[in-house]
Amino acid sequence: MAKSAPKLWQALLPLVVLIALLVANLLVFGDGSLGGPNQFALLAGAAVALVVGIVNGHRFPDLVDHMTRSIATAVPALLILLLIGSLAGSWLLSGTVPAMIAHGVQLLSPKVFLVAACVVCAIVSLATGSSWSTAATVGIALIGVGRALDLHEGLVAGAVISGAYFGDKLSPLSDTTNLAPAVAGGELFTHIRYLLNTTLPSMAIALLLFGGIGLFGEAGAASTAQLDEVVAAIRGHVRIGWWCYLPPVAVIVLIARRMPALPALFIGALMGLVVALLFQQDLLSALADGPGLKGRYRVLMEALVTRTEVPTGMPLVDELLSAKGMAGML
Repeated sequence: MAKSAPKLWQALLPLVVLIALLVANLLVFGDGSLGGPNQFALLAGAAVALVVGIVNGHRFPDLVDHMTRSIATAVPALLILLLIGSLAGSWLLSGTVPAMIAHGVQLLSPKVFLVAACVVCAIVSLATGSSWSTAATVGIALIGVGRALDLHEGLVAGAVISGAYFGDKLSPLSDTTNLAPAVAGGELFTHIRYLLNTTLPSMAIALLLFGGIGLFGEAGAASTAQLDEVVAAIRGHVRIGWWCYLPPVAVIVLIARRMPALPALFIGALMGLVVALLFQQDLLSALADGPGLKGRYRVLMEALVTRTEVPTGMPLVDELLSAKGMAGML
């Protein structure tokens, strides 16, 4: 059978099936649809796409080969997500995330926090060329600071992503920024100069919106006394010092030196474990219910792969000082 392009209704059919099943799952299962029904919806949409391809003359082995290649392109992103989960757990135990939360709460006002978060992420992403790594390192800590300041997580995440993608788009170290002119036969900095025409106005609009939300919106109801209690609870259970910033500084330096994100994040997670072993002995002993090596090893491994929480007796701080590891990214 000769190969032919699918008709419009054929091309839309897999998408219609997918959307219909997702809507049905949401109506029937609610949030529980993430536990399996939505995955079946994706498979069903893919199956319909396979049938459409076969009807239009494509061989089944060729279609499967294309599917395999598409999945292969997504594997690095999946590995990065898993490493981000491990990074969050190891940096919790090392004191990195608690230190950033404590210092951020003390230094940043809720009224300027969204603007500051966006600018900080833009600078880090511009220096490293990686929006994913910025969101996985500085972004995680800023989410925690935002919680402590009683800011909506969605707003903080928006500020983090806006800044991270701004820096990634304009950074000479970014892979996509280098790839586009290379494929098109252009010059890198000419490409960046033209990107400024759309990127700078959009960033300015975002900063104005974040500033307006901070000044005139509900910027967070946390009082100074509440914030002092948060900082005191953190310092009462985690040692805060210069060593807490070694893992993120190492990751930023490695990525700035053009190391790929995967090994850089892996090294960052390992550094978090090393810092925890060297400087957070009391915390590890408390979580392990004793000073034994076996218990500490269990705590460290659980931080990488599953939920870890530093109990302080304050529900807000307990939520801040928690991470879900790799399991939380699945």
